[in-house]
Amino acid sequence: MTSLAKFGWLGAEASRWRVNLMSLVWLFASWNLSIIAPLLDSLSRGSTYFVVNGIGDLRIYLFVAMWAIFPPLAFAAFNFCVSLVSPVISKGLVVVEVGALLSLWLVGLLPGFRSLSWPVFILLALALCGGIAFLLLRFPLMRAFVAWLSLGAVISVVLFFTSAPISALLNPESGETGEISNNGTAVVQLIFDELSLSTILRPDGSINAALFPNFTRLGDRSTWYPNAKSLYAFTNNIVPAINTGKFPDSESAPSAAAWPESIFSLIHAGGGPVYADESWSQLCSEDICGSIESKSWGSIIQSTWNIALNSVLPDSAATTFASELGNDWGSKSDIKRDLAEEPKSTNSYAKAWREKRATDGSPANNVSWFREAVSQSDGHGLLYL
Repeated sequence: MTSLAKFGWLGAEASRWRVNLMSLVWLFASWNLSIIAPLLDSLSRGSTYFVVNGIGDLRIYLFVAMWAIFPPLAFAAFNFCVSLVSPVISKGLVVVEVGALLSLWLVGLLPGFRSLSWPVFILLALALCGGIAFLLLRFPLMRAFVAWLSLGAVISVVLFFTSAPISALLNPESGETGEISNNGTAVVQLIFDELSLSTILRPDGSINAALFPNFTRLGDRSTWYPNAKSLYAFTNNIVPAINTGKFPDSESAPSAAAWPESIFSLIHAGGGPVYADESWSQLCSEDICGSIESKSWGSIIQSTWNIALNSVLPDSAATTFASELGNDWGSKSDIKRDLAEEPKSTNSYAKAWREKRATDGSPANNVSWFREAVSQSDGHGLLYL
């Protein structure tokens, strides 16, 4: 108790308001450095998250404020309530909370920390937490240093808002379509995301009519370009390229704010009606297709917390508490479906399908296997093959 009684700014002689003010500053600094900075880094490289969830303009500012400010305030409010009962216990809680958060930050700075095993991670975090708590109790310079870390938290938020992907969402470009003529021809565009060409083909390169009769009929009355290749591996990057005729840009979100000139804006400028249904992009602007339906804040909070856990924890720990998105989740796959509950992985289905086609070309057997795969995957078999 002696150390707590000589706690500098939080010492026995300090007023309750001074104690809680400084604890709030420390909690703000440690929370934002350990949780918010890695989270915002992931989201700035995966800005599709905001597009898919319908978070734009002022909602992005509210989103960041909610995550950066409300949790430290909640911690501080709890500590204040405890201080009404026991000021000493309240000060001890502050030390433990700040130590735990800063230990996460320090472990994250270690080279290769994502490969740490779960027990090693816990031991390191506990050791660092104890060391930080001791330094906070004993040295005024350490307490001042933690307070100054709050500036780093502010800088991380500023860098997030000024990053290219987020800045594009907050400051939309204006597109010039020029004069467009309309000859009345209907344009229908349908994208089968993740449906690979090899899935619908026979070994000889023709469409498997037994499994995919409708694709076969479409191919018979259409011009088909089977050798066409995608310019990018991920949906959020290639869909804007398809709809704008421009090369993919991994730093731009798949939204009308970042891609103002698209097939939607061209048809609209020509006086034609536009009907769009986009899952992983919002290239059709609100003035053309109407307002975007936003997901509930409850759903957004749950998915964001999942991303935060994957951003700050080693892989061994992240798999325990969250789905496996990875620290560079945003740049790799953006809104990945959670495959944790599916009986087979995407790769195992694709491998089994290729092996089946190579060993037995019988349409009847292929249909039987395919139906079994779809039923086992709860209807997702076709999508992920």
